[in-house]
Amino acid sequence: MKTGTCPKCGGKAIHRVDGNRFGPDITLGGMSKAFLNAYVCVACGYVELYVEDPADLPKIAARWPRAER
Repeated sequence: MKTGTCPKCGGKAIHRVDGNRFGPDITLGGMSKAFLNAYVCVACGYVELYVEDPADLPKIAARWPRAER
């Protein structure tokens, strides 16, 4: 979706909702949070979330367990 195309419907009307202290986030411990940006297809309603600051990715890996298949 970051490329401007919806993977579900092929729509091109993608809007970005920036993460902030009132939006979706991932707790990193204490008062630290990783904020998420939402990419929304306004044609079908599909949403993808991405971590706003790539520097938070190692912190997420250290804090949260890896998903098992």
